[in-house]
Amino acid sequence: MKTKSILSLSLLLLLLCSNSFAGTNQTYPSRYTRLDPQATPSQHNILLYKRKRIFSRKSVRTVGQAMHVWLRGTGYKLSNMHPDQNVYQLLQLSLPEVHRKLGTVSIEEGLKALAGDPWELVIDPVHRMVSFRLPDAYVQPMLVMPATPATRTVSRRTQPSSASKRTTKRCWTLFCNVKTTSTLDWIH
Repeated sequence: MKTKSILSLSLLLLLLCSNSFAGTNQTYPSRYTRLDPQATPSQHNILLYKRKRIFSRKSVRTVGQAMHVWLRGTGYKLSNMHPDQNVYQLLQLSLPEVHRKLGTVSIEEGLKALAGDPWELVIDPVHRMVSFRLPDAYVQPMLVMPATPATRTVSRRTQPSSASKRTTKRCWTLFCNVKTTSTLDWIH
């Protein structure tokens, strides 16, 4: 009888000691629940945090405004200085209806969806800033469609030499006035 009580007491002590040393980082808030006090992956990388958002038509009209709202509460912000000058045009575009309601996606995927396919997300984790850039295949100037058809003006010399014409035509690309010398007679 004495040996049984000593044996049960030693087992109980062994069990108590093993629990106290084995799980120094674990918390037991209830009998069947164990918590490991560690940061989640989205706490290590905030851009992996998943959320959903509906953008109001009254307060959010542009892609840039939607990105500012999307980043609210994350500690990240949209950079004021962008490596690619075309980003300023992206941020001024009106927000498409399909982007008014973003489902449960990560912060990073939401930013990529708001920007669109050709844009690459640029992340500065040190300063917690985000920006965008175009891949090399898209680095040409963006096209701007004028409200009226492009105008072409032709200035002819009083005595044209051979068949060349000096033409100034309005270019469809942004901030582009091109002067060309052409031997083609396609401008009326």
